[in-house]
This record gives sequence, structure tokens and C-alpha cells, in this order.
Amino acid sequence: MPLRYHLVYYAVFVLLLSVAYLVHPLFYIFLLAYLIYLVKRFGRKMLFLLFLLPIILRPVTSPEVPSIVSGKVKDVRDNYVILNTDYGKIKAYTDHKFQYNDEVLVKLNFLDIKHCKDPIGYDEYHSFKANKIVAKAKITHITSVSSHPSFYQLLEKQFSSSKSIKSYQKLFILGIKDDAIKEDYSLLTSLSLVHMFALSGMHIHLLYKCLSLIKSFIRDDIADIIIKVLIGFYVFSIPYNISLHRAFYMLVIYDLVKEKFNQLDVLSFLVLVNVIKNPYIIFSISFVFSYFIYFLVIMTKHFPYRSFLIYLGGIPIVLSLNFSINIFSYFLTVLLSPFISCFYIVTLLSLIFPIDLIMKMMIGYQQMILTFITSLNAEIIFQKPTLSFIILYYIILFNIFLLLEEKKSIQFSMSLFCALLIGFHIYSIYKPYTQVSTIDVGQGDCSLIRLPFNQGNYLIDTGGNREYDIASHNVIPYLKSQGIPCIDRVYISHHDYDHYGALDSLKKKYKVKRIIDTYQKEEKNKLITIKMLKSDVIYPSTNENSLVMLVTTGGYNYLFTGDIPSNVEEDLYKKYGEIDVDVLKVAHHGSGYSSSVTFFQMVHPRIAMIGVGEHNLYGHPARIVIKRLEERKIKILRTDLDGSFSIITYLGEHLVYRY
Repeated sequence: MPLRYHLVYYAVFVLLLSVAYLVHPLFYIFLLAYLIYLVKRFGRKMLFLLFLLPIILRPVTSPEVPSIVSGKVKDVRDNYVILNTDYGKIKAYTDHKFQYNDEVLVKLNFLDIKHCKDPIGYDEYHSFKANKIVAKAKITHITSVSSHPSFYQLLEKQFSSSKSIKSYQKLFILGIKDDAIKEDYSLLTSLSLVHMFALSGMHIHLLYKCLSLIKSFIRDDIADIIIKVLIGFYVFSIPYNISLHRAFYMLVIYDLVKEKFNQLDVLSFLVLVNVIKNPYIIFSISFVFSYFIYFLVIMTKHFPYRSFLIYLGGIPIVLSLNFSINIFSYFLTVLLSPFISCFYIVTLLSLIFPIDLIMKMMIGYQQMILTFITSLNAEIIFQKPTLSFIILYYIILFNIFLLLEEKKSIQFSMSLFCALLIGFHIYSIYKPYTQVSTIDVGQGDCSLIRLPFNQGNYLIDTGGNREYDIASHNVIPYLKSQGIPCIDRVYISHHDYDHYGALDSLKKKYKVKRIIDTYQKEEKNKLITIKMLKSDVIYPSTNENSLVMLVTTGGYNYLFTGDIPSNVEEDLYKKYGEIDVDVLKVAHHGSGYSSSVTFFQMVHPRIAMIGVGEHNLYGHPARIVIKRLEERKIKILRTDLDGSFSIITYLGEHLVYRY
């Protein structure tokens, strides 16, 4: 079979093989079906693809990295650098202000690379594999630093002294996001517009157009070579960016082979090279978004409503990141595209001309639009898309593409498409089961009670961390990933920061109907009973005055205990005697001063939930508490080991779900 127009078949095979091997074995079924299709269509010679199996399925091991290494700084961020060493790339945390391209000799203290334990968590392990980072460490000693002038540093010297302008220059020219535009970036994320501000093929295209002005003075063919050399020099002089490299390779390779190969062939070739070189690259959202969106650009070249079809193609990727879609995101994409193009060109010119005033005006105009659109609350919350939804979504979408190619009616397929989106949205919000979850907020407590068919969503505590915003990083993304549009009540057990610290941010950024932080009378309806337990003793400390809540829902009794110590446990036992408890939220993160032997005479849970941070300073949970739980054969769930977890009740059956 000739390569012309057929490289895409090889690329699809390699992608399916990688996904089956690294993501889900279900895809082996699709892989087998696809191979049978290829053999039937093109003959047995397609079986040569089986020789790719050992290449893709090869074990990827990381080398042993010594504690003292030399390397070159290839990326500089606020609190870490990426070092290129003989052993591979290392993510090294440091307070030292290194420069790009510095050659260093440093001593490292290695840190654990974390696996994802959460539906919204950053999967550090797969991200490192995708980016060929072999280790994570903290720099404990700098032996030597040797700086070398570079094009990167030359660009930095041209940046404005204004903090906001400099941040956008770094974003548009170096592809680096810093803390100065954190709020703007948050708005862009909520509106699903981040891709427009990330360096991509669009910016390479604009740069090419700007540099093409030299064609007025130089012969076209020579000018074209000069332009490509300049763009290549730029692309390889800044921190590695998948989208820029893809765009540059497409620009150069397609121009060389366009007589024999089309754009889809070249794109497929690049996919083949990337995936064979590193199968884990499929876990890079930058790789997926850049290559897949450009694939859609090629596929829809002659279709009506092209920009809308490309937008539809990106929705599952957006949902995987944001768990929601803003109604105005498509219209903003269309309306802002000319503005972003102009903004990028002005940013390039700002390196040469003193046009800070124009930059400030454009930044202000953009912030005004984004703030206004965000204030309209036009966000539609779905949930994290399921594998079945993604497969069905793209089957219908590509069927629409085929119908458009054959100039047939797409009315029925579009109806199916709309039905799938609406159905998935309804299912996300109105799930038919009861869910009680412990959300991983590090060293703190945050529990979610979700009643079936959106009859009530309650939070017990919010967690809190003084170093970063727990609500934005953990709680809100988790709620959105579960398809929860609002919180009916937030119960605050007591006013320790690790229990209520995220409340203010949560109220500002999410719909919260009511907050309860004092003792309330028993509340009861068909789906839930909430009874607060209170002793008759007056206590001096906040921990002792924690709200203790006995919640009955889904056929289970849950006891939430805040941070009560053992003396309060004993007082409650004296007042209430034995209580039927199925699930216990262990008090004070498993502290040895709680969960006494007397308390376990009061409650006899089957499951214990512990909200606790990894390697916390307090030694929680205490070994004595774990021993007491194990002696009573109580199933232990803890966020430091399990991440966020849920107890789901449906049709009388109870399921413990770890992510």
C-alpha cells in the first residue's frame, strides 16, 4: 500500500495500541476490529503493523539519578526549573533565580512522583512520563552556575518594566504563564479560552505573515528559506512547546513534500514519530489538543460551519479539563480571534517599539470583556466525561463529517448529537443514587453528601490551606467533576482553618445557598435525616465544640465528628449510649487524642473515613487509632492513600468507589 494518503491509517493504529496499553484494555477490542478492517480493505500486508507491538509495548524505565548532577536549565518557572541532564530531564524546586540555559552543578534531594488519586487531580506520574521527566527533586546545594548569553535572555531584556505587560509578553512570546496574570488565566479557563492565549500554530502562522514582509525586498524563494530559518531558530530557542513544534514541522515538512503527500499525511507522520518515540505522550493534554484540533482543521477544510465543527470536536477535551462549558465560549472564540491576532502582533512590536500604552489598553479591554462574560454565569456544568460518552460523541461527530463529505443531510445525526449532550448533562446533574464522598483537601476535612435526582447537595467543612486556595484547586473542581451545580448547605463543624478556610473563596466562586455553623434541631425528610449530637457540658476549646452530626441517607448511618477529643466522645456516650453507625468520619484526622476505646463502645462502624494530608507534620493518623480500627475489622479509607473516595448507594446496594 503506498504511503500517499494512507499514513493516517498507521497513525490511528499506533494511537489505538498506545491507548489500549496505557489507558484501558477495552481499546484492544477496537484495535483488533480496526486491524481486521485494514486487512480486509488493503490486504494481508497490513499485518506488518503487528511489528509495532514490541516498540509501543516496550517497558519505559527511568535511569538511576545520582544526588549530584550537572545539567542545563531549559525552563524557568516561579519555584522550579527543568534541568536537562545526562540522565534525562529533572524537575528541580528551588528559590534561586536561575537563567534559561545556565549550566549548573547541584545537589538534589529527591521527592516522590505522585500518581493521580482523584478525578480532578494532576497526574504527575503520567505527566512526567509524557514530558520525559525522570525525577522530581529539591535543590539543596548549588556548587556552580555558569551563565551563557542566549536568544531567550535577549528577548527577556526587551520586555517591558510593567508587570502586567511583561507577563503577557512572556505568555505570547515565551509560552510562560506567571502568577501576575493568574486571575486572567482563571477567567480564560472558566470560559474555555485558554488555548487562544497559549502559543500555537495560529501564532506561528501570524509570525510567518509578519516576516513575509521581507518578500517585498528579497526574492520569494530565498525569503521563504530565511523566514523558516528564523522561525525555527525562535522555536528551538524558547522552552519546548508541543504546539509550536508541531506547527513548525508542518510548515517545513509539508512545503518539502507537498507534491507527494497531503497535510493529513504529514500530520500523521508527526503523530507516528511522537508516539513511537514516547507512547506516554498520549497523556500530554498539549499533544492531544494541538494534534487533534489541527486534524479537525484539515478534515473540515471544505465543510460549511467549519469553525463550529472544530469547536464541537474540542468539547470532550474541554470537559475533561473544566467539567463545564460556557454558553458564550464559541461566540467569544469567533469574536476574539481577530483581537487575539492583533494582540499578538502588538506584543511582537512591543519588543521593538515603546508601545506600553497600547498594550495596557488591549489588556484592559480583554479583562473587561472576560470579567463581563464571566459575571453572566452562563456556565453549564456537566461532569468529567465518561469513556462511553467520549466514544459515542466522536462516533456521531465523525458520522456528521462523512455525511457532509458526501453532501447528505445531517439533520438526524445532529439530533442524535444534541440528544447525547443534553442527556449527558441531565444525567450529570440528576444522578439516581446517593453519594457520600470525602474530598481530598490535604490536611483538612471536606465531605460531600449528594442526594439522588439533585434533591440536595451538602458539604460538611471545606478544608483550608494558607498557602493556596483549596476551593479553587480542590473543592470546586471536584464538585464540577461530579456534576454538582450548587451547594444547598455548607455545615462548618468548627472554626479551625483546616475545616473552614476555603469557605470565603467557595462562596465567591460557587453557588452556596446556606451556611450552618451552630447547633440545629433535627431535620428529616424522605431522603435524609440530619441529627446533631450535643453533650450537656460547656467546653472551652473550638475542637471540643465541633458539631457532631448523625446523618442517615441511602440506608446508611454516617457520623461526622469534626475534631472532638476523647473527653467529648465519652460525654456523648454517657448521654446517648450506643448508636447505630455504619460509617464513621474519624475525629481530628485520626489523632491519638480522639477515637478512644470508650468511643468504640458507642459506635460500631463498618467503614472509617479519614481526611488527612500526605506526610503531614502531626503524624496523623496515629498508629494507635489505626490499630483500634484494624482490631475491630473496620474498613479504613484515608485521603492520603486513597485520594478522594465515595460511598455510593443505589437500589439498596452500597459501593465504595476509589478514583
